[in-house]
Amino acid sequence: MFNKKIIIPLGIVIVLLLVLLGVSMLGGNNSNEINSSGPQNEDYTVNYIFNFNTDTVSRIRVNLPSESFTFSKNDGVWILADNPNTSISTGTVNSLVSAISNLSYDEVINDGSITSEDCGINSDSPSVTFVSELGEVTVKMGMTTTDGKLCYVITSLSDDVYLADCESASSVFAPLKAYRNSAALSLDFENIVSIEYSGIEKLSLVKSGANKDNARFNQWEITSPISIWANDEFVNNKIIEPLKQIKIEDFASDNGDFSSFGLGGKNKFVSLADNSGKKQTVYFSSSTKGKYYISIDNKKAIYEVSPSDSPYLALKIIDLADRNISLAKMVNIKNVTISGANYNYNVEFSDKSGKINGKEINYTDLNQNIFPALCGIMADDIYTGPIGSTEITMTFNYKETKSDVIIFASHNDRYYAVSKNGSVKYLILKNKIADLAKIITSDFVSLSCNFAACS
Repeated sequence: MFNKKIIIPLGIVIVLLLVLLGVSMLGGNNSNEINSSGPQNEDYTVNYIFNFNTDTVSRIRVNLPSESFTFSKNDGVWILADNPNTSISTGTVNSLVSAISNLSYDEVINDGSITSEDCGINSDSPSVTFVSELGEVTVKMGMTTTDGKLCYVITSLSDDVYLADCESASSVFAPLKAYRNSAALSLDFENIVSIEYSGIEKLSLVKSGANKDNARFNQWEITSPISIWANDEFVNNKIIEPLKQIKIEDFASDNGDFSSFGLGGKNKFVSLADNSGKKQTVYFSSSTKGKYYISIDNKKAIYEVSPSDSPYLALKIIDLADRNISLAKMVNIKNVTISGANYNYNVEFSDKSGKINGKEINYTDLNQNIFPALCGIMADDIYTGPIGSTEITMTFNYKETKSDVIIFASHNDRYYAVSKNGSVKYLILKNKIADLAKIITSDFVSLSCNFAACS
């Protein structure tokens, strides 16, 4: 057994060790919390060249070897004082103000040992003059140091010469195009409701909506020079999306000298309006020395764009039109009659089978061959001339709605001129109708060659 005189000191030692361990652990936790805030570098300071309230800047003049321009602030909005019609990004000019106020230096030479000439600064050096609470102040930038990281900067406030970071200092001396609005258009492209186009052909489109019960509600419709449904995908991919994505490559002129850039006639344009009533018109040039230019509305600015941004020059009505001249749902068709000078065909539709001139045909043939042939006739072009003498008449009789009458008249050796319900007109290759004839009459060998254009 342990002696009591020994046990008591051992107990005291154990308690003391536990207390010290707890204090050590608490101390470790406090140490971690302090370190988690990161290193504190109290010695580092930023040396700013200027100290002013950026909200007091009202005017900025930028002088570069290639150009000079002035911004002035009007009710919080920056404009180009030299040409107020030029579209300027207020946010980008505000960034210029911030860049000036954040100009900092690594070293200042204020003992007169170096002059502006020694720094490569003269009357032709890039400069920025701004007006603020400091008054009118000019900043000039000169040569870089041998390592290319620092630049010599002087101001009109003193004779001091600053060594500033070249990258931040250079941002103050950006060209005018850095401050222009690079977005060509400002429409709500998700809610375009009307389009006018003038190029090889002229046309007008509107979003349908007068009759919400119409199956084509909210679909694009060509309203001029003919009335015809457009293909929404074509309109979006060939007009709306390219205009939405158009990118300005360069700013060619602010002088409205349109003829110098192939825009003199202003006869090639796309005009869009959104559902708020806002409308913008983009005028396109033809290729001018391998380049393409646009102007917007009645503004004098002329922009260079990529050739891929000028697809509108060759657009035709047929590129946007719904080419299917006989589109219908099979369940809605009662029968289709096809008649010519020496023949008549009557194709009847039912739920499980069909008939051609009274002869039964199975549902597979009806569904996979006859129906696609009748309802898949695709136009090759739009036609606005006279139709001429009728050679073939196709009549689609529906179960619950009115009929569609399609008339084919010979246009030339290759094409039929086609009208639908006496108004919409197309051109369609004759061999397409010959192929249709072969399908329809495949079970009627003795009659097949009586069908027009079959031979």
